[in-house]
Amino acid sequence: MGIENPTPTYIDDLDATLPAATDPLSQADDHIRNIKGAIKQTFPNVTGEVSVTQANLNALSGIAAVSAFYNAVYPVGCIYESTVDTDPSTLFPGTTWSSFGQGKMLVGLDPNDDDFDSTDDSGGSKTVTLTEDQMPSHDHDDTFATSGAGGHSHSVSGTASSGGSHSHGTNLRFKSSSGIVGGQTTVTSGTVSIDHDNHGDGNSGFSSNIGNNTTSHSGHTHSVSGTASNVGNHSHTITGSVSNAGGGQAHDNMPPYVVVYRWKRDS
Repeated sequence: MGIENPTPTYIDDLDATLPAATDPLSQADDHIRNIKGAIKQTFPNVTGEVSVTQANLNALSGIAAVSAFYNAVYPVGCIYESTVDTDPSTLFPGTTWSSFGQGKMLVGLDPNDDDFDSTDDSGGSKTVTLTEDQMPSHDHDDTFATSGAGGHSHSVSGTASSGGSHSHGTNLRFKSSSGIVGGQTTVTSGTVSIDHDNHGDGNSGFSSNIGNNTTSHSGHTHSVSGTASNVGNHSHTITGSVSNAGGGQAHDNMPPYVVVYRWKRDS
């Protein structure tokens, strides 16, 4: 009997010389089953129409080499950039790609920096508004005035220093009915009592017109020393404000850049 034995698994296992011309017709079913089984196992993933031409099928002999080239140059996970929007999957048949990192720049991985130690890390911003801690140390020039403390005075207590021992003289002139008598007498201290009888009759002989004046001394000063009284603890209030500078707007945080299309190979 001309049935393949063992039963063929793939197309290559089929025997083209079978069935023989002398085989009974009853064996035709066995031959058909062998052919169908070999075809299904040879093409297990073909679930629909195959419309390629023989030229396409003949080109399949180079697909393995091309696929190996794609995998070597653009392995899964690699980045492809271009200035045109052609999807790489159309350039490299059999591969799949997805748009990657829109509007962001690439940074090399750094295992020693928590911000850059994984390919999943992402961060940064196009603009930034500085906080107070981020501003450079600086000052603002302005003019202020203290509030009035109200009118007040400070008293001074102390004693004048001594001017030294000195005297003030008094000039006395005594006048009788017959003229000036007795000359000039200078009195420096105490009192003066004068009893002069010009006529020997027991009377004074002086008229009531007795004049006197103190002698003039040169000008001098007395110094005063002491301390001003303490007015107690007090304060002065400063009022005013420092004028604002700046607008508080975010500033550009971008380096110079050029935009391109970018994809990452998924499979």
